[in-house]
Amino acid sequence: MKKLAYGSLVALAIVCHPAAARAGAWARPLGGVYLRTGAGFFFGQQSFTLGTLPPGRFRGYAGEFYGEVGLSHDLELNTSLRVVDNRNLFDRPVAGNTETENLGAEDLELYLKWAPLNATTAFSIFGGTRLSLYEPLPVDQLTAGVPRRGQGGYDLLAGVAAGYSFHPVPVWVTGDLSGRYRFEVNSGGLRIRGELGARFVGPFGGAATLEVQAHFGNTTFDDTLPVPTPVPMVFAAGVKLFTGIYRGLGASADFAWYPDLGNSGPGLRFGIGLTYDFTPPRRSQPAS
Repeated sequence: MKKLAYGSLVALAIVCHPAAARAGAWARPLGGVYLRTGAGFFFGQQSFTLGTLPPGRFRGYAGEFYGEVGLSHDLELNTSLRVVDNRNLFDRPVAGNTETENLGAEDLELYLKWAPLNATTAFSIFGGTRLSLYEPLPVDQLTAGVPRRGQGGYDLLAGVAAGYSFHPVPVWVTGDLSGRYRFEVNSGGLRIRGELGARFVGPFGGAATLEVQAHFGNTTFDDTLPVPTPVPMVFAAGVKLFTGIYRGLGASADFAWYPDLGNSGPGLRFGIGLTYDFTPPRRSQPAS
């Protein structure tokens, strides 16, 4: 049994993570829709490969889709999908190559969020799954330095979220506590995430985020077998910016810093995207 160079687990966990995923404790009303499509970029400052390979750098590029659909006044369906281009760049050639690549669909994430409190104060419960859309890499490709496309396997997700809006002041705060469990490798993680957001002028707004994920269970695996990676430990601080453009269309950008604190190697994530936000008008009550 060998422990994977731990930064690789962090990179696979965050390279394509949409900034909006599981954003906030509020649920959209029946017929409400939020969509985001864009690109994500992750730049790692050390090699994210098996420990037997020479040092280098990791680069991750991704096309991202994220969506929220209101199924009732307090029930929401969320989904995210990613297509990635992961690359390892080595200081010395590996099997004649100084750069290796893995391109294709990565993970599909689906979950339901129920918000029994869904007004100025919000509280929600959510649960779902993450499914990998690819086959594990064969051993010969791993030892040749080809990066994994994702973490592999499948996860069960569950958590709670709470939020408060300071309306009419355009400021909000929200946070969530969530857990995930990866059955095939007996590994889990517990995540705490917080966000403080505000609208600045007109349609322009932003938020500061902080995320910490501890892990438990198995943290090692046999790197001679094509098995999923363990759930990693993660620490990250970031910012998001967004603006409306026209009739529900908007744009967003995000930045996250993963310092060399628990992540075993610093890295930076950047994301840009176009958004669409639709809230159906409230029906007026008939006069009695």
